[in-house]
Amino acid sequence: MNLLFLFILHLFNIINSFALYTHILHKPHKIVLAVVNSANENASIMDSPTLNSSMNDIGSVVQELISLCSYNSLNIFNSEENVKIESLINFLESKFSPIMTTPFLNLALSGEWNLLYSNTATKTEYKNLELNITQVLTPLTSDSFNGSLVNKIVWRLKNSVDFIIGTGDFIVKSNYTVTPKGSLEVRLYEHILKPVIVPDDIEALVVSIQRSVPIELFDPDETIFYNTYVDPKLRITRVVGSKWSKVNIFIKS
Repeated sequence: MNLLFLFILHLFNIINSFALYTHILHKPHKIVLAVVNSANENASIMDSPTLNSSMNDIGSVVQELISLCSYNSLNIFNSEENVKIESLINFLESKFSPIMTTPFLNLALSGEWNLLYSNTATKTEYKNLELNITQVLTPLTSDSFNGSLVNKIVWRLKNSVDFIIGTGDFIVKSNYTVTPKGSLEVRLYEHILKPVIVPDDIEALVVSIQRSVPIELFDPDETIFYNTYVDPKLRITRVVGSKWSKVNIFIKS
């Protein structure tokens, strides 16, 4: 499935490159581009990276990245591991072809994605709080470049004797607009707390969640998302705020 996805993407770009370039000259806002690397935001279409490595190389790097990030459930890595992760990310980004139409973008981003890695440093003292974070983007329509983005944080709280004293969901709803370059401009809409088992101190719970979740997922207001690599099971997103830049890796649920 992975090889077929990459082959279709590569073939699609070859066939449509000239037509796409002509279309952009006349109707720049009717083409949705895959997101370019945030470090190269101002690059033109002709400067965009192409898929010039073998598919087997890409597949092995994807698997290595997943394995490296999966073993550490607390998302705490030493400097050597972080350098390795960033190196693998840079390799995949350099091989990703960044031209897509709206239907192809919907195909690539659809479904539920579990957060696998974030380079955001979060608090680690909340040992009794277990979190699982997923992200869902609503599909775009052919005549609209607006959609919604939902970060769902499933939480479970235990006491000192490992007894569950609270469970539920914390939902972060946002709206996004796709720019002509393919980046997603995100605006926060609302936070929703949905407890199933209600803990005694709701305020303390919310503070704990806020400090334990990467800032770009808890408060994505006025950020720009760059999906710099996408395949059927892995997505790399660079999130740029007014004062910071973060990297997220998601794996398909």
